Amino acid sequence: MHATCLPRDTNASAWQVDQPASKPHASITPATGSHSARFAVIGAGFTGLAAARRLARLFPGESIALIDALTIGQGAAGRNCGFVVPIGHFPKGGDSRHSQKRYRLGLAGIRELRQTVERYRIDCDWQNSGRMIAARSRSGLRALDHKQRMLEQLGAPVELLDGRQVAALTGMSGYLQAIVQKDAALVNPAALVRGLLQNLPANVQVFQRSPVLRLRPDRRVHIDCGQAEISAEHVLLTTNGWLGSLRSRGHGVFPMRTFASLAEPMNRPAPQERLGAGRWGLTSSLRVGSSLRRLSRNRILIRNSAAFGWSTRQP
Repeated sequence: MHATCLPRDTNASAWQVDQPASKPHASITPATGSHSARFAVIGAGFTGLAAARRLARLFPGESIALIDALTIGQGAAGRNCGFVVPIGHFPKGGDSRHSQKRYRLGLAGIRELRQTVERYRIDCDWQNSGRMIAARSRSGLRALDHKQRMLEQLGAPVELLDGRQVAALTGMSGYLQAIVQKDAALVNPAALVRGLLQNLPANVQVFQRSPVLRLRPDRRVHIDCGQAEISAEHVLLTTNGWLGSLRSRGHGVFPMRTFASLAEPMNRPAPQERLGAGRWGLTSSLRVGSSLRRLSRNRILIRNSAAFGWSTRQP
């Protein structure tokens, strides 16, 4: 298995720029030379960070190598809109028991993540305010009704808002209706990634800016990172949307990129009728619609476009 393309390290995200400078870990460097580990986790987004932490707890006497092609936090995990939801996709039809399992797993994941944030005092602006799912058209209302019914069938706490209530909360009068998914949370994703990275167990060795070029299975799996080779008994691929770049067969993963803008902080208090009351987060009831958040210092984040494909460089 070898890489056909690699992620391109684009300009620092607005989330990253907004973070106070932190002292870099001396142990988090590009991989050089030869290394050996019981487990290797390729991809250090939320999935990879969680997998490395779990393995380290299950096997405290074993070494775990966590490998990422970029500076950790520059990928999708540190660039998203910061909605932490127990269930985010609402398929029409399907197995309700499967949805129940996904929902319960999502709730357990949020509890575990929040306990980790609290245990290590990770300053990621965690808010248990839920997220709004809003509609501004007839098709949006139909999609919203489907999401509301599915959440209620799952036993999720949901509140229905009319257009005036949405306007009071957000300062925007264009929405017809919304529901509040109350078991969701809002975070600063870049700060969350950094906090999780800085508090990994001691038996996790982290290699960033170390793109995996080739995997060669033998008695152990040999991972070629260009300037280094890491051998491991077991390998977990947690590259998610980048799985196809490793020519892994039998996967159903495709890459999708979304684009957002983050406004500069306002120097004076904003009237409530312009930005609403407090901090809030809103996503569209349609599959591809705008997501908005009001952040501290009266900043507004807007994500309103999407594209398929990778932003790549050659291996």
